Amino acid sequence: MRYALTRDSALHTVYGRGVARPTPNLLVPYVTEDSTASPVSVSVGNPSLRPEHANNYDLLYETSLHPLGLIQAGFFFKQLVAPQVPTSIPGGLNIASLPAGSIPPAELAVIANYPGDAISITVNSQNAYLYGFEASYQKHLSFLPGVLSGFGINANMATSHRRKKAFRCA
Repeated sequence: MRYALTRDSALHTVYGRGVARPTPNLLVPYVTEDSTASPVSVSVGNPSLRPEHANNYDLLYETSLHPLGLIQAGFFFKQLVAPQVPTSIPGGLNIASLPAGSIPPAELAVIANYPGDAISITVNSQNAYLYGFEASYQKHLSFLPGVLSGFGINANMATSHRRKKAFRCA
């Protein structure tokens, strides 16, 4: 939604929903072992990996610069459901010490066959959220002579904070 405050300024509220499906190679039930690494490195596929969903909320103020330019500033809030997290389990770590539910049971059974090896697997983590501030500045440098009049400046900045509960498979 856009609400015009003046001819050159407006407030925008935006809602978006996104889905990040796992790449197919992460879903294949595979195990690859690199015995040249020390400790031995093992990568494990995760057929239990679910899509990550995000709800995105934005509130932005924008004002137009004449003749060609724009300034925007605002706040965002993003809810992440079942984020996909690449996870490394160092060699020598006792898998019994991992938080309950952090690795799906079928994949945990596979990992148990490689004691002392460094394991890489992508899992779904607990739900999380991000929030922060963003700003951008765009200006077309039409006052420059000749071919330089096509140049412009585009700068943006964002700062965010993340909150997530204890690591576990959601």
